[in-house]
Amino acid sequence: MTEDEAQERLTEAKALIDASWRVSDDSRRATLLQWIDDLLAPLVSAAHPDAVFWRETLLLENPAGSEDEARARYLAHLTGLADQGHVEAMFRLSQLLYDKRNFVAAANFCRKAAAAGHAYANWCFGLDLLSGTGVTRDEALVSRI
Repeated sequence: MTEDEAQERLTEAKALIDASWRVSDDSRRATLLQWIDDLLAPLVSAAHPDAVFWRETLLLENPAGSEDEARARYLAHLTGLADQGHVEAMFRLSQLLYDKRNFVAAANFCRKAAAAGHAYANWCFGLDLLSGTGVTRDEALVSRI
C-alpha cells in the first residue's frame, strides 16, 4: 500500500471515529467501529504509527471493565504517546487534562501539539494565551502564532 493510500484510509477512519463519538445508538456505533477497524487493520499490520495510535485509542475507549479503569488506561496510553512526541496524543491529552481542571499541564501539552503543527491545538493554545488559562496571559504572543 502506498503512503497516499494509507493517508486516505487514515482520513476516512478519523472521520468515522469522529462520527462514532456522536452516535448514541449502540448498534450503529458498533457498525462504525467495525468499519474503522477494517480500515485500520492493514495499516496496523504494517505498524503504521498513526493507525496503531487510533486503533489502540479506540480499544481503550471501548473497554471491558469499569469506566474508571478505562479512563486510567486511556490517560496512561495518551501520556506515553505524548511523551514520545505523538502530536495527536499531545492534543487529546491536553483536552483530558482541561476536563480534569489541570490547566497548567493541559496548556503545556496543547502548546507542544501546536508547536508541532496541530491546527486545532494552535487555536486552543491561542485561547489559553488570551484568557490566561494555564499560562501567563500574553496577547502579543497570540498575534505571532
